[in-house]
Amino acid sequence: MYHHAFLLRQALSAEASLSLCPVTDETEVFVSPESEIGIGEVRALTIEASRKPREVTNRLIVVRVASLTFEAQQALLKLLEEPPVTTSFLFIVPPEISLLSTLTSRFFLITTRDAQKSVSSIFEDFVTSTPAARLEEIGKRTTKKDTIWIEAIKSGLKEYLIKDSHQGNSLSTLSFVLAHLNTRGASNKLLLEELALSVQSGVERR
Repeated sequence: MYHHAFLLRQALSAEASLSLCPVTDETEVFVSPESEIGIGEVRALTIEASRKPREVTNRLIVVRVASLTFEAQQALLKLLEEPPVTTSFLFIVPPEISLLSTLTSRFFLITTRDAQKSVSSIFEDFVTSTPAARLEEIGKRTTKKDTIWIEAIKSGLKEYLIKDSHQGNSLSTLSFVLAHLNTRGASNKLLLEELALSVQSGVERR
């Protein structure tokens, strides 16, 4: 079943839930910074939602909510009832924020457990593929500047290092990649390529 609006009731990062949404190579992803959502923000969101995707067929707008006024929720009802055909939404709303039942009913709910699992699966798919397949995937993702995927790889690498800290010579390299990946001024492509080659021995021992 197709859904045009997704809701995650947990203060998690965008990459933790993105893979559960209808995101393909034909999806343009727009991530808004975490903010307080009032009437003005809903108006800006409506304008953003009306923009047509460039070179692809659809868009997903990720909205990270710090607070949400009653008036803004009422305004969102209309937007979610009549969304642009090419646009879907992912709202990340902390559980302490109360939502109108009429607004909640417009969403498909993503559970926290499923969202966490999605991040693990992205990294697992990466490390269990061949080095050549990893390098090909890195090329595609970095060309598209897919920061969501890169951040998911970084999150998976962090968990991987905790579980596999006995890796020996590769540990310092992987720790370096973790510290610098997706940071200002860093070459994500070079770091990911280093990861793709360095993590190989750890996967082969499994």
